[in-house]
Amino acid sequence: MIPETLQIDRPLLDARTVAEGFRGNDQTWCDGHDQLQGLLRVLYPAYRIEYSYAVSGTFPWSSPDHERDSALVDGLFEDNDAGLAMERQSARTTDRIHPRERYGDESVPTVVLGHHGDEARAADVLPTRLEHERERARRETETLRERIGDAEDAGDYTEARRLRHRLQTDDGGDPLSELRDTYGLPDAVGADSFESVERVDRVFLPFWIAEWHLALGVVCLGSVVAGSYLRLTE
Repeated sequence: MIPETLQIDRPLLDARTVAEGFRGNDQTWCDGHDQLQGLLRVLYPAYRIEYSYAVSGTFPWSSPDHERDSALVDGLFEDNDAGLAMERQSARTTDRIHPRERYGDESVPTVVLGHHGDEARAADVLPTRLEHERERARRETETLRERIGDAEDAGDYTEARRLRHRLQTDDGGDPLSELRDTYGLPDAVGADSFESVERVDRVFLPFWIAEWHLALGVVCLGSVVAGSYLRLTE
């Protein structure tokens, strides 16, 4: 059932403009075959997660400040959040639309994909990932301390000093690099500075799926799962 209203991150170009652009563009699509057969407008579900985190105060004696940012969680598939990373900036602000009014008179079909799960599940994704990272870091620290003790017991003080230096400098790189790529976490966000999820909104990311005819009746279809879709926006 299509909702009465929904929030989209940005409007799409109309179907006529998109089709004319394909037919009049010298660029070839789908391995050189540019015979456009049809268009399908899809509204893809996502959860916009607004979270808060602590940052150091202006002065050493100041209390921590608190800032907010947002991330996108896939609303249809689990463990597919990285696929939405490029849309995070556009989804910071959304427009509320009436889909029947906006798309009801169009000559192309529109598919609104429903959200899988609920807001509670979406709100738990980022804190859970960060808690897993905190636990992993704790286990690594314990392992290093055990190795230092074993080296000292064995009289290998050079190895013990090397491991102690590694423990003190923590030169293993950014442990949250993957999460930063997926969710756009600022540098100030860490497993310990993250505070809580403040708000969860259901949003939709509109895009076009285009169909081309190839030789021998074969159809080339842009796929949302494969990511070969077209975000032709205003």
